[in-house]
Amino acid sequence: MSQSSSPPSPLPTHDRPDTGQSVEDATAQIGALYDAHCHIVDDAPEQYPLVDELQTRRLCLMGTRPRDWPAVRRLAQQYPHKIQPAFGLHPWYAEQDASPPAPRSGESGLWWLPMLRAYLADCPEAIVGEIGLDKVARDKETGERYDQTRQQEAFAAQFELAAELARPVSIHCVQHQGALVDYLLERARHATRWPTHIMLHSYTGSADTVKRLLRLETQLARASPQHAAEDRVCRVPRFYFSISAVINGRCRRKTQLWLREVPMERLLLESDIHEVGQVDALMEQVCQLVSELASTSLTIEQVKARTWQNAQTFFGPSTATCHRHKGLPG
Repeated sequence: MSQSSSPPSPLPTHDRPDTGQSVEDATAQIGALYDAHCHIVDDAPEQYPLVDELQTRRLCLMGTRPRDWPAVRRLAQQYPHKIQPAFGLHPWYAEQDASPPAPRSGESGLWWLPMLRAYLADCPEAIVGEIGLDKVARDKETGERYDQTRQQEAFAAQFELAAELARPVSIHCVQHQGALVDYLLERARHATRWPTHIMLHSYTGSADTVKRLLRLETQLARASPQHAAEDRVCRVPRFYFSISAVINGRCRRKTQLWLREVPMERLLLESDIHEVGQVDALMEQVCQLVSELASTSLTIEQVKARTWQNAQTFFGPSTATCHRHKGLPG
C-alpha cells in the first residue's frame, strides 16, 4: 500500500508472505478477523467465557508483567482455538518489577528473565510481548516518568531472547521511535540473529520511520548469507505495523501518512482493549478506519481478508499449545 511519491525500496521477495493471492483474490477469507494485540486478561474472570462467543476468530493476548503470565497461560490452555499467548515485561513495569516479590541473594533487576524463558519454552507458539520503550508515560502513584535505563535494559534483554528463540515480538513504542531505530541499527552492525517478525503495535510514529525500518530489512536481506534459510536462526526479521481504533483513531492524519508507506502485506489489526465484550466492535471499527484512510481503494471485507492472511504469516496458522509444566504457576 505504498502510494507516496517516493516509495520505500521493494521488500526482499523471499520475505513476502507466499499467499498466492492478491487483495482482490483474498475474499476467500471473508469475515475472518485476527486481533493482533489485546489485554483481556485484565477483564473480570467471569467475563472470560465470552471469548468463545466472539466473532473475532483469533486474539493475541498480551502478558505485560510476571503476575499476568499465569493467567495468560491458563486462558491459552482453555481456549487454544481462540487465544495466541504472548509473554513479556511492558516498559511501564520495568522499574516496578525490577525487584522480585521475595528477593534472594544475587538476583538482579532482570530476575524475571529466566521465568519468561520458561513460559516461552512451555508455550512454543507464544510470542514475546508486550515489550518496548515509552518516553512520556508516568507512574500513577509518583507522577514521575518511568525510568528510561530500566526500560532499555528490559527491552534489550527480551529482544535478544526473542532472537535466540526465533519468536515474533510485539513492541510498544511511544515517542521513542528514534531510540528504537538507533537500537536496531546498532544491532544490525553485529547481530547474526533476530526475532522472526517485529510488530510495532498501535503504531504512532512517522512515515519516515516506517521507511527506515523497511529499508533496514532490505539491507539485512542483502547482507544475509546464502545458507541462512537452511538453519534455524532468523537473520532477516519482517517488520509489521499494527493499527487500532482506540489509538490511531485519535490521530487520523498522522496515521494516514504512515499507512501509505506500509505494504499491505505488513499491516495488522488490533483492539488493544482490556474488556472481552468490546473486542468485536473495536475490530470492526479499525477495519472501517483502514478502509477510510488507505490510499488504495479497499472494502472492509478486503481489509479483513488481507490482514487475516498477514496475521497467519506473523503468528503462524496453528493453534497455541501450552503444556502443563509443573514448575510454572498457573
